[in-house]
Amino acid sequence: MWLARARTDFFTLGDFRAFYCSARVALAGDDPYRAEPLGACERATAGTSDSNVTLPAPIPAHAMALFVPLEPLSFGMAAAMWCALLTAVFFFSSIALARLSGLPYGWVLAALFPLGLVVPIEEGQLVPLSVALLAGATLALRARRDGLGAVLAAAATIEPHIGLPACVAISIARPRARVVMCATTLVLFALGERVVGLPAMLEYVQHVLPEHIAAEARFDDQYSLTYLLSWLRVPLAAAIALGMASYWLAMLLGIGAGVLLSRRHHDVRWLVFVPAALSVCGGPFLHEEHLLAAVPLALLLAASASHSARISSIVAAALVAWPAKFAAIYFNAPGGPIHVDVTTVLWAGPPLALADVAWGARIAADSGHLPFLLVKFTSWIGLSMLVFDVLCRLKRRGGTRDPGDGSPPEDR
Repeated sequence: MWLARARTDFFTLGDFRAFYCSARVALAGDDPYRAEPLGACERATAGTSDSNVTLPAPIPAHAMALFVPLEPLSFGMAAAMWCALLTAVFFFSSIALARLSGLPYGWVLAALFPLGLVVPIEEGQLVPLSVALLAGATLALRARRDGLGAVLAAAATIEPHIGLPACVAISIARPRARVVMCATTLVLFALGERVVGLPAMLEYVQHVLPEHIAAEARFDDQYSLTYLLSWLRVPLAAAIALGMASYWLAMLLGIGAGVLLSRRHHDVRWLVFVPAALSVCGGPFLHEEHLLAAVPLALLLAASASHSARISSIVAAALVAWPAKFAAIYFNAPGGPIHVDVTTVLWAGPPLALADVAWGARIAADSGHLPFLLVKFTSWIGLSMLVFDVLCRLKRRGGTRDPGDGSPPEDR
């Protein structure tokens, strides 16, 4: 039923539609970051010719390469395979995180369900795959397979702002992973260059990311510091600059805290989960699906805390994962209290403009709703509780070794 709807509704599996079409455009030798011919492909997959909407695909080139094997397939078949992959990833992550945290499997399923399955299947997102790769990297590092851990962590940079902090932390704390991490990075760069070409890769960094951040600065689906500042009428340039500064600060704090806690507790779980979680605190760009990166840390904190602190971590996980998604479903539902059909918003820009510019012109008609701002405070409170718990642990002296971490002392 969901896949059948995706063949006629432009926004069902909308992100997957953009990713799938971006791979098609790139393989045809065109720029996948431009409004056309990306939009033409998207409209064709939705069976419509009169929609003027183009959904951008603001993902790095090596992430776009994931969709190349699906390009020969029809959109319906490709979407079915992607949904099947996301479902398998959800269960893998649940099993891996239950093993890593020691919590009951049902608890882990409940924590991951909204952001690890509901949102990805609805939108066709990449984030669950990135988080699953980080969980796999943690299992590998715990088993002293540093090379495999480095490969999986580097692959998690399909979501760069989530994977990069974990990669840096692993490279600092695990010397045996460094060479493989560098080699994997080069392979991913070569793969991206093969798919889209070097000019498009440079365009992604220099133009696509800044334009996409600016386009969604006040979008109702945003959870970033830039979004909050824009609500407070901070000028756009300043809101983006402060959001960027907050990301780099959170990244440095996450890397430092992860390395220190992993050494203090002889536990690689902190090394991966702390940097990944803090990467979604603040920043210039953050959607609800990115909050999934904070859930593994919430589970680890719950598993390693006293009774009262465990309740706090469970509450934090629930606040991060659950309220915002279902509030958004209610508010955005056709006929609900807030619903704007952005396909009716005209954009008269040139076809070769960046798709992000076109997207920004349209979503400006569907942003700034107060209920969306208010409901986000639940997730922000949950994230704040996790950061506070990490800071409290940094102040404590001593620690117990993770019995599952078989790494030698020099690698911890």
